[in-house]
Amino acid sequence: MLSLFQSLFDYQFLAQGALRIVVALLFVAEGYQKFPKEKPPTPAENASRPKNHVCKCVLSGIEFVSGLFLFAGLFTQAAAIVLACVAIKRAYNQYRHKPAAERNIAYHILLCSISLFFLFSGPGAYGIDFPL
Repeated sequence: MLSLFQSLFDYQFLAQGALRIVVALLFVAEGYQKFPKEKPPTPAENASRPKNHVCKCVLSGIEFVSGLFLFAGLFTQAAAIVLACVAIKRAYNQYRHKPAAERNIAYHILLCSISLFFLFSGPGAYGIDFPL
């Protein structure tokens, strides 16, 4: 294959592992940040809010735990599917509930496409899935 820097192809396995770690840290940080910090209200205050609180807790928890799995390189393909679905859900929520000036849909689409890349390519360097 003709390339300007052919010697850099030797590092593509390491670059894939580095990309996996960076994307995993983004998902872990976002999952931790979006996790509701306040305690749920009593049912007498608002009937629809406890359900919303549970959904936020579950989605943020799944994102956090799947990000940790992706960071470790453990069950990489399963974590990639879950995180791609989470990124699509976050993009949909931003499209649905935020004004056009505050939307960051391209960020979530990029995270979704990178997560799907790990579905087909594997964990890369320093992943636990690699020897399996």
